[in-house]
Amino acid sequence: MKKRCIAALLALLLLAGCASAAPGEDRGQNPQGEADSRQEAGEAFSIRIAFNKNDSLNPYLAFSQANRLASSLLFDPLIKLTPEYEAQPYLAQSVQNNGSALTVSLRGDARFSDGSSLTAADVVYSFEQARASSLYQSQLSPFTSCAAAEDGTVVFQLASADRLAENLLTFPIVKSGSLLTGSGVAKGVEGTGRYRLRQEEGEYTLTANESHFSGSPLVKEIHLVSITDDSALAYSVDVGLIDYLFLDLSSTEEYSIGSANVPVAMNNLVYLGMNANRTFFQDARFRRAIGAAIDYSDLLQRAYSGHAQEAKTVLNPAFHELSDLSLENRRDTAAAAALLDELGYLDRDGEGYRMSNGRRITLNLVVNEENAARVTIAQRMKEYLSSAGIDVKVETLDYESYRLRILRGEYDLYVGEVKLEDNFDLTPFFSGSGFSASMDISPELLAAYQGFRTGTGSTQGLVEAFEEELPFVPLAYRSGMVAFSRDFPAEVTATEQDVFYRIQPRGEEVSASQEQR
Repeated sequence: MKKRCIAALLALLLLAGCASAAPGEDRGQNPQGEADSRQEAGEAFSIRIAFNKNDSLNPYLAFSQANRLASSLLFDPLIKLTPEYEAQPYLAQSVQNNGSALTVSLRGDARFSDGSSLTAADVVYSFEQARASSLYQSQLSPFTSCAAAEDGTVVFQLASADRLAENLLTFPIVKSGSLLTGSGVAKGVEGTGRYRLRQEEGEYTLTANESHFSGSPLVKEIHLVSITDDSALAYSVDVGLIDYLFLDLSSTEEYSIGSANVPVAMNNLVYLGMNANRTFFQDARFRRAIGAAIDYSDLLQRAYSGHAQEAKTVLNPAFHELSDLSLENRRDTAAAAALLDELGYLDRDGEGYRMSNGRRITLNLVVNEENAARVTIAQRMKEYLSSAGIDVKVETLDYESYRLRILRGEYDLYVGEVKLEDNFDLTPFFSGSGFSASMDISPELLAAYQGFRTGTGSTQGLVEAFEEELPFVPLAYRSGMVAFSRDFPAEVTATEQDVFYRIQPRGEEVSASQEQR
């Protein structure tokens, strides 16, 4: 895989050098001369990012990650999320949540690239386009409808009460009907975004929208460099073909990238599933013993090279509401031993493993073989639980066999991962179907979750109820990264929803007006 990526990248570099270099222009490691070591801190500059010339910048249809990221600069959302998953109005002036619906008031100074003002009709049109797209279908599923009201507001009806529903209003807003115009890359690029698309002689550039309500950005131009092989993206920053790139680190090969980078919190929960239909797991004390035996810091370093955050509870550790809670270190080998002793598993065999009814306690752990990080987790889990006196047999399976084993309940433990929506909807675990069918979700825990979601309960109530029952063990929330050239002359703050969340001069304080630039 790595050799193929390098070969593809060398071909790209040769094409870049041959096809677009003007006479006498150096198109080697820094073909545009942007963001080089001569750039003064705080001075406006331009950068290069990847895009796929065979794809479009239509935000609902773009199939390549590169084009989806580029399109985020052309189209604004109603809401932006801070790195702590706190909703902040963007195209929205305000959002009111009455439990059954969200009422969104629009800001009056947002303009499309043709100069027209943003209207409620544009939002409704965008919602319908987004909901029909596989990219946003799941995100927008909690809403049953979207309609323009007579007073110019937009009303989103909810299927059920959700106090964090505004976190889902991050889908891109386009001008009504604009997706029916244009063709190719330029199809549907009528947005209110921070940048405008410019096409000259087959080359594409994003130029700063100086009239944007967020103010003038530090990056004035963004040159789009066509890279059609996604596997070459990580290396394209290392060799200087582009200056800025988001990686979700789904491949362990990306961990070794040599460029400068900053972490990006993601809502990808990695967890240890436990089968409550098995006798051992029917007692919450056994489940808590499993959780207490795990060395989480060692696990994150070995499996993800540090590109993950420990999940001290079921909710994302970046979530701002957790900052006021006292979350203790969950590794406690003494507590794990005490719980197992309390359960009566005192006898040991000749190898030191605990016994139950005269037989060694042995658990079967299944994992999908094509995910190197999860295989590492499974192997480390065997060692952690062995130290607690529990034997673990690891089975590495192809994904389809792994999936079927879990759905049929033919496992004791499994390593899983789920991408949660930004309203922290835990329905995938609490639905009682699919991968959660064999988990133990009590009415008390379900009530605590519903209280958290509707606002009738609290975050702490959910955390405490979950830790008491521990139907599965949250291990980590994976992180992504924004990688950029080592001489990048600015500080970067990125979120998964907006990898260009903030680019500011080094050492400068961030004012309220700069926060969302």
